[in-house]
Amino acid sequence: MAALDVGLCSPDSSGAGADFCESIWRKKRDRYAEFAGEMHASGIRYVPMVLSCYGRWHADSAAA
Repeated sequence: MAALDVGLCSPDSSGAGADFCESIWRKKRDRYAEFAGEMHASGIRYVPMVLSCYGRWHADSAAA
């Protein structure tokens, strides 16, 4: 079972950084880090699904 957290990102957003997909992916992952143990214990895998407004998936999201 997985909890998919979809995010759409743009290079024009504040705090986008050099790789805006990576920036948003890390923010999403870090936001739910405190719940990682509880989700794992419940058999749930948290997966940030980040897509740029130009159609590029974050590498880990694309692999999922």
